[in-house]
Amino acid sequence: IGYSQSQTYAKILETISDSDAKVLWDDLAKSPYFSYVSKTTGSTREVYFDNVDSLKVKYDLVKSLNLGGIGIWALGYDEDWLELWDLIKREFIDLSR
Repeated sequence: IGYSQSQTYAKILETISDSDAKVLWDDLAKSPYFSYVSKTTGSTREVYFDNVDSLKVKYDLVKSLNLGGIGIWALGYDEDWLELWDLIKREFIDLSR
């Protein structure tokens, strides 16, 4: 099927675990990605997503350019995975470091 669809952070991590996908790094995009075969459709899917490493690169850019902040779409879709929240706290709230 020739379409893409959004996935939540929790769903992406579940897919990685269920498919034993190897997460790779796209250095140009500064983003992790992986490929897997969908158990539902049998088609090969490729997923680019943000994680702590890719967001750290973006947050460093925000801070180096002295921008006013960050915006994140649907951060609450991470379920019990708190590393993205922890990174925001370390980079923007806990400035005592």
